[in-house]
Amino acid sequence: MPVDGADFLRFAEGIIDNDDEISYRCSTSRAYYGAFHIARRLLNLDEYTTHEIVIAAVKSDNWALGTKLEDLFKKRKHADYRLSRTNFDKQYAYYHIQECKDVIRKIKELYKKVV
Repeated sequence: MPVDGADFLRFAEGIIDNDDEISYRCSTSRAYYGAFHIARRLLNLDEYTTHEIVIAAVKSDNWALGTKLEDLFKKRKHADYRLSRTNFDKQYAYYHIQECKDVIRKIKELYKKVV
């Protein structure tokens, strides 16, 4: 059964209540991937398109929104790779999910007009 960007976001929201750091990190990571996959689909880019290309494409249409997506990408990398970072708590993960939802909403608005 195929999944899409919205599935990643739903998963992120579902695991945040596990109340442990790994859940907060995974929630942060999966929420970003929700935004990434939705942006890539709305840009009509294939599944091999890199994060950098998706971010650059969004920036070319809306610099601020692309920069925000880039910031979410950096936070995802910190969640997955910067394991010594200690401020991954529930509040941080919840805020990140909200940021991803906001970016998704704005990307949908932007590309509804373009597509």
